[in-house]
Amino acid sequence: MPTKTVMDIIKIIQKVLDGTATREMTVVKLLKLDSTVKNIKKISKAIIELIKKLPHMSLAEDSNEMELCSRFVDPFLSGLFDDPDRNIFLRWTNETTSEAENEQSLLIWRHDLCITRL
Repeated sequence: MPTKTVMDIIKIIQKVLDGTATREMTVVKLLKLDSTVKNIKKISKAIIELIKKLPHMSLAEDSNEMELCSRFVDPFLSGLFDDPDRNIFLRWTNETTSEAENEQSLLIWRHDLCITRL
């Protein structure tokens, strides 16, 4: 991604952090970024989902994994990988992959996320 595009994204996000732009204004600006840049729409969509969800202050330290995943991780990753027009979806399956079943050292990891084409 071109440096100029990255800097544009940072400047847009900084305005909402400074309080000089609303979240809605920020979303509109991100959607208007140069669509000729490879993957800019997916990156913008992922950032937009975070902007819509992130609070202005830190969450309590007792946040659990499920809360963090459902509130922040899923929207961001869905923005990157979902493509409903091509029937591609990020899914939380809570299942171990066949690769993990074949490789015992991978079983200690939780494999509950996959990208599927329906």
